[in-house]
Amino acid sequence: MLVVGALLIVELSWSGLIGFATLLLLVPFQVFISRKIAVVRRSTVRITDERVRTMSDILSAIQLIKFFSWEDSFTKKIEKIRANELEWLQRGKIFKSINDTTSIVGVVVTTFITLVSYVYLGNSLEASKAFTALSLLNLMRNCLGRVPRFSKTFAEMFITFERLKHLLIRPNLVDDRITRDKRPNHNAYISVEDATFIVEENPKKAEQEDEENPLLNTQFTLKDIKFFFESGTLVAIVGSVGAGKTSLLNSLLGQMKKISGKVEIEGSIALASQEPWLINDTLKENILFGTPYNEKKYNSVLLNCELLDDLKQLPAGDQTEIGERGINLSGGQKQRVSLARAIYANRDIYLLDDPLSAVDRHVGNNLFHKCVSGMLKKKLVFFVTNQLQYLSKCDKILFLQDGKITGYGSFTELLDSHTTFRKLVKKYSNTEENESGKKPQVEKKDIIDTKGKKESGTLTSKEERNIGVVDFSVYKQYFNYGGYKLSLSVLILSILTGVSHAVSNWFISYWIDNVTKGSREFYVGLYFGVTFLYVVLAYSRGFLFAYTSLRSATRIHNTVFKVIMHAPMTYFYSTPTGRILNRFSSDQDKIDEEIPELLNPALLNTISSIITLVLIVAVLYWFVLPAILMLGVFVWIIRYFMASSRELRRLEAITVSPIFAHLSASLKGLPVIRAYDAQYRFENEYFVHLDKHHSILLIVETVARWVGIRLDAIATVMLAFTAFIIMASRDWITPASAGLAMAYSFQMTGAFQLAVRAFAETDSKMTSVERMLDCVSNTPQEAPHKIEESEPPPHWPQKGAITFNNVFMKYPISESPVLKDLSFTIYPKEKIGIVGRTGAGKSSIISSLFRIIEIYHGKIEIDGIDISQIGLQDLRTRLSIIPQDPTFFIGTIRSNLDPWEAFSEDQIYTALKKVKMDKVIADLPSGIETIITEGGKNFSLGQRQLLCIARSLLQNSKILVMDEATASIDVETDSIIQKTIRESFKEHTVITIAHRINTIIDCDRIMVIDYGQLVEFGSPSDLLSDPNSIFLRLVNENDDAQKLKSFVRENKL
Repeated sequence: MLVVGALLIVELSWSGLIGFATLLLLVPFQVFISRKIAVVRRSTVRITDERVRTMSDILSAIQLIKFFSWEDSFTKKIEKIRANELEWLQRGKIFKSINDTTSIVGVVVTTFITLVSYVYLGNSLEASKAFTALSLLNLMRNCLGRVPRFSKTFAEMFITFERLKHLLIRPNLVDDRITRDKRPNHNAYISVEDATFIVEENPKKAEQEDEENPLLNTQFTLKDIKFFFESGTLVAIVGSVGAGKTSLLNSLLGQMKKISGKVEIEGSIALASQEPWLINDTLKENILFGTPYNEKKYNSVLLNCELLDDLKQLPAGDQTEIGERGINLSGGQKQRVSLARAIYANRDIYLLDDPLSAVDRHVGNNLFHKCVSGMLKKKLVFFVTNQLQYLSKCDKILFLQDGKITGYGSFTELLDSHTTFRKLVKKYSNTEENESGKKPQVEKKDIIDTKGKKESGTLTSKEERNIGVVDFSVYKQYFNYGGYKLSLSVLILSILTGVSHAVSNWFISYWIDNVTKGSREFYVGLYFGVTFLYVVLAYSRGFLFAYTSLRSATRIHNTVFKVIMHAPMTYFYSTPTGRILNRFSSDQDKIDEEIPELLNPALLNTISSIITLVLIVAVLYWFVLPAILMLGVFVWIIRYFMASSRELRRLEAITVSPIFAHLSASLKGLPVIRAYDAQYRFENEYFVHLDKHHSILLIVETVARWVGIRLDAIATVMLAFTAFIIMASRDWITPASAGLAMAYSFQMTGAFQLAVRAFAETDSKMTSVERMLDCVSNTPQEAPHKIEESEPPPHWPQKGAITFNNVFMKYPISESPVLKDLSFTIYPKEKIGIVGRTGAGKSSIISSLFRIIEIYHGKIEIDGIDISQIGLQDLRTRLSIIPQDPTFFIGTIRSNLDPWEAFSEDQIYTALKKVKMDKVIADLPSGIETIITEGGKNFSLGQRQLLCIARSLLQNSKILVMDEATASIDVETDSIIQKTIRESFKEHTVITIAHRINTIIDCDRIMVIDYGQLVEFGSPSDLLSDPNSIFLRLVNENDDAQKLKSFVRENKL
């Protein structure tokens, strides 16, 4: 830029200095605007992060959202965040439009100032001077155009560095435990001496949100923890909901901050977490978890973890993909896979966090005897449980209350010394030895040969990639989303801007040729008018383009998200969350930012090239021959380049999805990964995904350099041709026309190169639009949420009668139905209990009732209305469910309990009181306005279950479904909840799926499901009177079997 400025001063003296100074004045203005862009970009990125984080939260709980038919509510929530993001994007677009337009307009204005000052300083305007100045100033245009790009690049670089800095300066997890590997001939042990632990929150987040979100700084504390245990000891950890059982295990894992005392551990640790964390891989790989395969050991683990029957049902046995977070397994199956992983790891110390809560009593007894007190007999095992029948089999018991160990000793010792423990056991246990006290016989089952399975078992679909040119329909739809009228207006303004620019340059030639035919003021006035018109058109076009491109981006975003939200659950079973998030992060960012930034110069420079080519040919008609030849070479090279560039961009987009998926899964499973010392393995897997992505990016940049060199060479040849033709035509061409042709040739070759590169890049980036539109056209959709002609009555269902008639249902991964010819009738106000072994199909009944998975044969009716004939929203909003996995979203307690704000604070606290959570919530600094963190992690699993029950109490639907709703709650709280349900839903139909027999023993009828079929259905007394009843066997497996039978007899159930 300085060299060109010097040449301009040499050529035009003071006028050149004035022109150069004018351009220099534009640089600080552009830098100032670029800083504004950086500020806006920083805010935009923050809101984009919020949007993507909220989307991740929503996708993680998509099944719950569908159960409650909250799709529209959460779509509006995302659209609200997007609207906020849009405000900042709009500001950024305005600033960018000012900067980009200024870099183009600045040259035209500077040319006007330079030439007018040259004339007013007493010089005669000559072609040699005018067009030399014009050519030099056009060279400066490239320099000026790079200022906003460089400023933007540096601004984004600093924003990225700032974000990385905040991540890198955060303290690492401080593991102040004293740990060592187990020494030969020594027992593994854990020693804790007078230790106090707290949950350490994100300091930055706590600082920012201290006033607004007080709960984020409310730290749960484990106080004065002291014990010593070594190998061969089975330690039970019990206590009420929120007592700190899981926190105690986290403290042993180093996941809580120790503020006093000492923790010493000798030996390796395995963890079976309360909420099983599984990777998106085969069942076998989830069990092996990176450890070498040993067939004998592996088969033994499958046998003892009761997984053989489940493998028979899976289409490819243990080679079946079990989906992200084990989404297509039942709760009990996930727990057993998690337990199998822990046992197969063969560690010294085992932390088992309520591993039997989601399995039936029979399977639970087998798991306890075969695994917990069998295969792990010589290990040190910490066993968190709410199932009191196992306590007498444990060597030691830790009883927790409010973060303190208030009871310590054997089962007998605690019965004698601890009043609360004694009351709990006496109330809910029977001292008579029953079948559950007998060690079950280990059945000799056949080991399954999964190698012979014909079905692939593949659940996660491979991400598809289009091949070939981006179809014209993609561009058409992109402009359609922006609005045809607006897009057409942008095109017209672009043409007018190009024409006015060309006219301003042509006018210089006209002025020189006709300098004697008019006054200086006349030509200056006309020149000013043409220049002013160009400036107005250029800025108007820039603003309109920014608005149109942003409108298109927003409408694409909202349309795709609505489509995703209304996709059936089968879509989410086979599509990783990371792949979906990639659409709304990487692809959406390209649509928001990169495509407009490429399409804008592509459009302008194409129009400019066409106009200048026409003008050159008008002056030098022989120029048309080399122009056609060079254009042909240009087109051939670009087509060759675009074919590669387009596919590389598609590959680049595809290689991003595994990075998102891996990061998302790893962050959710950090405690498990750390417990198994698998950090380096997961880091290496991440680096593999990253290397694949970066290798594609490297090729993309290399290909861009390849085409750049060739385009520069062709441009040089075209300039040479222009000069040769001018020299050959010197006898008849005027100096002004020759100068104009040469200046236009410079301008055209530069503009054409920029247009070609920009269009090539646009075409490759348009694959992001293509991928988003593919979501719209190829994502399967659920049945209509509203069918006006089939709307049920306003107060439907009034009775709550449910009929299943010959129902068959299957999951997409398997050809075998999970519900087989299922027929039954549930009468109004009936309380139905559903029992059966883990994976028998109990939850599948609920999925079919809510049409989460559509049945493929048969009919389901509620109060005589076929539910397949009404809208999904009409169905799901009339039912209520307390799900197996308690899920909460980032927001307040109130917004999670009452997302529609339909209830008063008193009504909410009344519901909380019924589930014994009113005091817990009232004691929080902001009560029901307290913020729930991602996944509800600032509440224990049991507390989240109670809050889910409170949510259903508020909803008060005629039909209530409880799917293992109290599995993670202690028996005393469970009893209170069951009483609340009985009282609050006395006039309602209630379906309860449970493994605890005492939870459903007072139901009107019991349904026993096995292998997707109804094997028993009758009143408790009828089933218990049948000596061959499966339900009788399930009751007999309880410690309090006699008490349960007496209860049935006394209440004549």
